[in-house]
Amino acid sequence: MQAISIKIFGEPASKANSRRLVAFGGMSRLIKSAKALSYSEAFKQQCSPAAELFTCDVRVTMKIYYASRRPDLDESLVLDLLQGVAYANDRQVKEKHIYWGLDKECPRVEALIEAIAEVAPKKRPPVPADGQMGKDNPTLSEKNKAALKSTKRRIKS
Repeated sequence: MQAISIKIFGEPASKANSRRLVAFGGMSRLIKSAKALSYSEAFKQQCSPAAELFTCDVRVTMKIYYASRRPDLDESLVLDLLQGVAYANDRQVKEKHIYWGLDKECPRVEALIEAIAEVAPKKRPPVPADGQMGKDNPTLSEKNKAALKSTKRRIKS
């Protein structure tokens, strides 16, 4: 899988402005606003999860068409909703290109999610506890092995 293209009709709520404070069981809690809940429901009705979710790093290119000039450009709610639809976790989004558009008749989000090369390599296994760094240690690159060998020769001399 290289890319997924999605079009979601409706105007997304700004995540920054999409929370409201309510009293629940004697405690105050932040919950999604009615607009954010409504958009989330509309999103779920329009998008079903991909047969195979991205598990690698991804780039998201998104154009959000608003019904008026008033809303701020805010893609965060859409990125949250794409979790479980296009990718496993929104932490996989390592590159974003977000654009603002105006369409009074048909507010929507058009998104392209693409696999990209791994941005931050996964951690290498730690050096063995016994400190033995030798030819059988898979954590050393060939360059590092050569440097280690050279250092050992200099120490012996």
